[in-house]
Amino acid sequence: MIFHITATHTHATCYAHDESKRDTFVQTIMGAEAHDVKVISCTVNAGAHKLFLLIEADSMAAVTAWMGPILPFNDYDTIPVVDMKAAVESLKS
Repeated sequence: MIFHITATHTHATCYAHDESKRDTFVQTIMGAEAHDVKVISCTVNAGAHKLFLLIEADSMAAVTAWMGPILPFNDYDTIPVVDMKAAVESLKS
C-alpha cells in the first residue's frame, strides 16, 4: 500500500533547531527499511512547518510502528493512495 503523510507542527514546536529531535526524525526516516517501510519521497515546506512523505508499507500498523519515535513531533494526516495509472486501469475492468 502507498500512503501520503502530511506532518504539521508549529514554529513553537519546530525541531529544526532542536538537534536531538532533528536527529531522531532523520534516523527514523532513514531507518524505514528496517521496519519494512519504503520512503518514496520526503519533502518539506519549511515556512509552513509541513513535511510530506510518500511511503510504501504493507499496513497502517507497520507505518505506526515505524513512526513511533517521531509521533510526538507533529500532527499527522496519513492517507492511503493509489498510483493514478492503477486507478484508471481499475475503472476499465
